Amino acid sequence: MKKLSIILAAAFGFGIPFCSGELIQNGSFEASTANLFPESWKFTSKRTEKAQPQVTVEYRTTNDAAEGNRTLLFRNPINRISDVYGSIFQHIRVEPNKKYRISFLLRGENVNQLLLIMGKRWETRWTVPTGNIKPDRWKFFSHEFIAKPEEIDQNGQWMIRFNIEDFAEWGELDCVSVVPVSGEIVANAQPSTIRELPFSSGQDLFAAEFQFSGITRPADWEAVLSIVDAVGQQHNTPLKQLAALDSTNTLRLQVVIPLKIKMAPGPFVVSIKSGNDVLISKKCIHQPSGMAKEVKMLKTQLQDVKYRMKQLKKRVFHVEVGRTPSRYLALYPQIITHQLVLSERDMNRSFRSGPEREYYVLRTRIALHELKLLLDEWEGNINMAEQGIFPPNTYQTLSGKLSIKNGFQHGLTKDESGNEQERPIFFGGFGHFEQVIKDLPFLAGIGVNVIQIEVSPNDFFPQEGKEKEFEPDYTDYEQRIEKALKRAHNTGVRIALLTSTHYVPKWLIQKFQKECPEALAPGGHYLPLDPLHPRTLEMHKAFLEVLTARLAVSPYRDALQSIVIANEPAYGQCQLNR
Repeated sequence: MKKLSIILAAAFGFGIPFCSGELIQNGSFEASTANLFPESWKFTSKRTEKAQPQVTVEYRTTNDAAEGNRTLLFRNPINRISDVYGSIFQHIRVEPNKKYRISFLLRGENVNQLLLIMGKRWETRWTVPTGNIKPDRWKFFSHEFIAKPEEIDQNGQWMIRFNIEDFAEWGELDCVSVVPVSGEIVANAQPSTIRELPFSSGQDLFAAEFQFSGITRPADWEAVLSIVDAVGQQHNTPLKQLAALDSTNTLRLQVVIPLKIKMAPGPFVVSIKSGNDVLISKKCIHQPSGMAKEVKMLKTQLQDVKYRMKQLKKRVFHVEVGRTPSRYLALYPQIITHQLVLSERDMNRSFRSGPEREYYVLRTRIALHELKLLLDEWEGNINMAEQGIFPPNTYQTLSGKLSIKNGFQHGLTKDESGNEQERPIFFGGFGHFEQVIKDLPFLAGIGVNVIQIEVSPNDFFPQEGKEKEFEPDYTDYEQRIEKALKRAHNTGVRIALLTSTHYVPKWLIQKFQKECPEALAPGGHYLPLDPLHPRTLEMHKAFLEVLTARLAVSPYRDALQSIVIANEPAYGQCQLNR
């Protein structure tokens, strides 16, 4: 069920687009349809059998819009549920393989995730970094993308979609813009101008629209954006693949670049140079963000966490005198210490640009919040222990063969006193990228007893065989899967091995396009092949036979907890009549 609320608008008007060559229609939401929704935009939502979307969109009139007096506000009162969302979208016309820039303004409170999805197959994505938006100030966002031919529909259109998938107390959009990165040619010579884009200052970036004429250049010519800061330091950024220009026309070019951290605040001169020619220049003011001060503040807070942890460890030492140390109470300093190392490394980086610094500041800000919650929880358990109420005993899972009894997996465990016994095991852990393999010793130390990693047909068959179609290459298996099994065996952790059959070798897809195009699943978001087609079954059979044969002879196969056939499969394109 779609949920949509609309506030009536009182006046009409059109905002000024960021740049000529604008592809988005009604990017500032000033024009409305007869049913009082932004013209050219649509809203939709996705439900599942178990959950209904709660996303609402409000078309509002306000005196503090970034342009004009209208904006689009969204809310989502629930946390993320897989495959449940609301979307604001429109389609634009693009050229295949051309690079574009989407820009927009956003403000709000507690927007956990805003996902920008583009193209007909939803494969071009950008998670908007919403962690630093504020309710009382617009924030400028910009992202470049290439219009892949396979993502353009049969009508030459490209989808732009804002997906609201997670909790959002409220977020507000304005000034959505898509322009070609190469610039746009305007007939006749126009006056040279440089216009900084609205609300882009104070963000450690430079964003502006340049307009100049009077020169002739071939297609894909290059120039240099030069910035000379307040202390005379020069910062150059190459501009490549610019649109062809003759002396009778004008090039309008939008440029968004991150500023270097070492750039001095205050006045600076920006110019575009081509060879020995200065095409255009202007004096601007650099207003750095407050991120440098926040880095210092976060470093101080990390030291405060260290100090508090040290004090709590002393209390644990005293309360455990004369008794077996509690693994439960020992979890907290292990986790906190591990995260402190990561966060201190982030804050001590040599940041190259403002956006890079902002990314790590936001990450550390999130980690600090979690660390303080952990310290509070740990202190609460210590308070209980000082009153004689200790956390429950814990059991460490050991290596060895698992058995099934009464529907549950049983295996060898060790309690806090070192006693070993066979017990039912409830598995809990993490997945499923390479970091979990590297972190196995740490994860085992904090009670994790299973991880998930994946293996695919593309890992075993990266190239077509010489004597037969599927000839396995065991390089990835030996370097990754076997290594993970060994580390899991040595730490008492088990592996849930995911067979990701949707990662199909590219050479096989190209072969199917020529030999059996009916086996392809056009538009399939999950598996690019019809899973019931005989040729697809041949691939699956070859993959599973090679994988299981290798697992069977592994000296560490007791670390295998399960084989997961598929992860969130969707077989919408299969032919059920086969």
